[in-house]
Amino acid sequence: MSHDYPALTAGAWFGEDDALAPMGVPGCVVSGLAPQVRLVDQLTRGRRSVGRCAAAASLVGVRVHAYGAPVHVTVDLRLEISAEHRRRGSSLARPRLLLVLSQGTPRQAVLLAADRPDGGGDGVRARVSFTVPARDLPDGGLLLIEILDGAARLPRADAAGFAPAGPVGVRVDRIDFAAMPVAAPTLSGAVDRRTAEWSGLVSSGGLLLTAGASGDHPGMAHSPSLVVNEADGALPVIRVRCGEPLRWSGPSAGAAASSSGGGPSSGPERRGGPGTRFAAALGPALRRALPPRVRPLSADEVEFRAASVLDGRSVPLAVSGQGATASLAFPASQRGPVLVVASPRDVPGAPRRAVCELVDASHG
Repeated sequence: MSHDYPALTAGAWFGEDDALAPMGVPGCVVSGLAPQVRLVDQLTRGRRSVGRCAAAASLVGVRVHAYGAPVHVTVDLRLEISAEHRRRGSSLARPRLLLVLSQGTPRQAVLLAADRPDGGGDGVRARVSFTVPARDLPDGGLLLIEILDGAARLPRADAAGFAPAGPVGVRVDRIDFAAMPVAAPTLSGAVDRRTAEWSGLVSSGGLLLTAGASGDHPGMAHSPSLVVNEADGALPVIRVRCGEPLRWSGPSAGAAASSSGGGPSSGPERRGGPGTRFAAALGPALRRALPPRVRPLSADEVEFRAASVLDGRSVPLAVSGQGATASLAFPASQRGPVLVVASPRDVPGAPRRAVCELVDASHG
């Protein structure tokens, strides 16, 4: 099937060098200066990362020697949005929907939320994993990875929720090549949120690394959307939980002053005393340490719609709910990736916005 994606023109070709050893399998690229990185287009090469995307379509080509076997590829991505962009409400601070191609074939889509609204975390990370058959690798071993704007073909109402030219500013941290799928999920049973997110099976906004945390973990619900990719040639059945985002309210200056032994005096020593300064310092720290607050929504308060990331066509969904958890199933013939959007039902008193997070995913 041809999806008629625009071909990228070579931006920086480093030539063929028969004496240059290709990347062996297993192997990894962690710097854009690695000699096996033979081609970049609209991607600024980095020293401590492969590079940063500079346009709505960016490409990197790595010379790989797979000895006639399939290559399992894992691409680590990161999005960091400045506090200034968040304060100004810049379109850069909207979520990013990315479609990853290899050898011209769509492989997976991933959603990157534009960091936590409170500014916590050290950027949002995502991982895309796929297999390139041996027949798709040319004799020279040049393996191409393209990162495109996945919102470009969505219906206008859905595309408006994502940053235009989504790849811009997204960093490619590393690319791993393996002979066996090291990050693919096992769907003999249910796959949990972290496994599904880190394997690229279901992306609900990425993984966060917060200060003091021992490692990456899924962020709380921060987006009304999630992306579902195929595993074993089929889309999984997913269970999701939805909520209404609530504004976090930390301790007020008055409360902090009271807790430090003072009352609500209006005297200057109370307004500018140590209790006030303590509250001012404590609030941001708590917001970074605690997840965003949400009010759970029951399944009958939310409606779901789905669209193919490849062509924007509507995808039918079978929805069943129990309490605050909804189960979503796709037609057996449907191929991924698919974008799922949750929105409050149009009834009096309904919240203005719903956020959605994955509970688990399984086959049937």
